[in-house]
Amino acid sequence: MANLANWRQPPEGYITIAEAVLRSGYSKSGIVTLAKNGRLLGRLVGTRWYIDGLMLDAYVANRKSRPKRGRPAKTRGAGGGAESKRHDQAAMVVMRCALATTAPVGTVSRYSRA
Repeated sequence: MANLANWRQPPEGYITIAEAVLRSGYSKSGIVTLAKNGRLLGRLVGTRWYIDGLMLDAYVANRKSRPKRGRPAKTRGAGGGAESKRHDQAAMVVMRCALATTAPVGTVSRYSRA
């Protein structure tokens, strides 16, 4: 009968799903999915999942240290983006106009009428 008194206690070294959620920031279903897929060491006791606490901490630390996959985020302001491109295009138009209107004295442009 002593065995039945402790049936809700997590096995040695394991934590409950609720504690795993607090430690990791993942949802309940996310942690269970990781355990089912073998990315976390988990045990199903009756209808309750228990997760290895050390493995969870190592998994979370590894995930946070890795760079995110996919396309890099767009930067705003001087680093790039639509505003910066429009500013660069406007600056180029101003430069072209300035160069076109300042011809050296005594030269004839092929577009001017002599």
